[in-house]
Amino acid sequence: MKAIRTFLTAGAFAVALGAGSAWAQANDVTIGQRGENNGAGVAQTGRANDARIVQVGNDHLATMRQNGARNRGFIRQYGRGSTAALTQNGDDNRGAIIQFGNNQNAELVQNGRSDVAIVQTPEGTREMSTNNILLRPILRGVR
Repeated sequence: MKAIRTFLTAGAFAVALGAGSAWAQANDVTIGQRGENNGAGVAQTGRANDARIVQVGNDHLATMRQNGARNRGFIRQYGRGSTAALTQNGDDNRGAIIQFGNNQNAELVQNGRSDVAIVQTPEGTREMSTNNILLRPILRGVR
């Protein structure tokens, strides 16, 4: 069964798209937004994919595309005016973009069995494994 959970506050929008039979795919989308003028969109093809987007602050934009099976994607944005795009092609990808601060921009493309997290803070950008112990509290539930 396909589950789509969306939590919105005033001035925000979210879109989740899935292709094919919802019963056979078992894809999951969760979008949570707090603030104004935030936008989030998810497109999924394949099966057993999980997409989660959390936006806190204003003027954020997040997009995620999952094409394949058993992909796990996670975007968290805090602050103002950040943009994130996560694309997962193939199977068994785990990817995360986490943005703290203002006007951050990140794009992550994965092409099968990839395990990458991009963390952006006002101090700079770091790339690491989603298994990194420092990310475990932030990525809880994405495994």
